[in-house]
Amino acid sequence: MTMRAAVARGALALGATRIVINLAALGSLVVVARLLTPEDFGVVAIATTLLGIIIAVTELSVGSALVQRAEVTQQHIDSAWSLALLRSLLMAAAFAAAALPLANLYGDARLTPVFVLSGLTGAIGGLVNPKVMLKTRDMRFAPML
Repeated sequence: MTMRAAVARGALALGATRIVINLAALGSLVVVARLLTPEDFGVVAIATTLLGIIIAVTELSVGSALVQRAEVTQQHIDSAWSLALLRSLLMAAAFAAAALPLANLYGDARLTPVFVLSGLTGAIGGLVNPKVMLKTRDMRFAPML
């Protein structure tokens, strides 16, 4: 396979993956909107918005740094994983600590468990194996065993 064909195939695979992920997110949003009352949906929207802001602000781009390195050692991968783990733990702890004060600020006690759960969800989502980025760099999209 030529380099051009490999790049085209990789771009197609990444694009298809992104479309599937966005459609799944849209589907889950529709389901949540149907299941929750407007007041409950507002509570979830507040937590989701704050989580999105925190994720964007604390993004370390360690995966991108790995992709740019010509040679990546196990020590680099371990460091990237450690940073991702530390960020996830701090994010979960910050959301848990801020849950009650933010619920009091908004005047809605239902926000407390939603904030704690949102923090855990964001923390888990941040735990991506750094080797996935290296597979993407090498244009290898086969299942990893």
